[in-house]
Amino acid sequence: MKALLLGLWAITVALGASYAVAFVETPAKVDAAAGKPALESQKTRVINVPIVAGGAVRGFIVAQFAYTTEAGKMKTLSVSPEVFLLDEAFRTIYADDKLDFLHLDKYDISGLTKRLVTATNARLGEPVVHDVLVQDFTFISREENER
Repeated sequence: MKALLLGLWAITVALGASYAVAFVETPAKVDAAAGKPALESQKTRVINVPIVAGGAVRGFIVAQFAYTTEAGKMKTLSVSPEVFLLDEAFRTIYADDKLDFLHLDKYDISGLTKRLVTATNARLGEPVVHDVLVQDFTFISREENER
């Protein structure tokens, strides 16, 4: 009789542990050293932004970004932040009068990424994107593109 009760107890414990692992939602991962939530990174697709000067297309800015969000946060969103991030990037680069396509080394990339974080989070209605990183930011002239 004791062996039967011990077997039933072991089965109950195993099933309870399986249930807890499968169905109980675990809290977001936290970096124990800093007390901050763990972040995960996502890459965006590449965008091409036309650069118009003097009434003609002079070339394209080819850009790709990466962004960080809290681990697991992407699963709770109905729309990916990438959609808003790329739209904001396109609008910002296209409308920026300070952008000198001949001297991209002087472009304020830090300011661009901060604006993208702020604008994307504003459109999402909550602070989802923690940081935006530049993967690629290149100007390709119209002449180079036609080759």
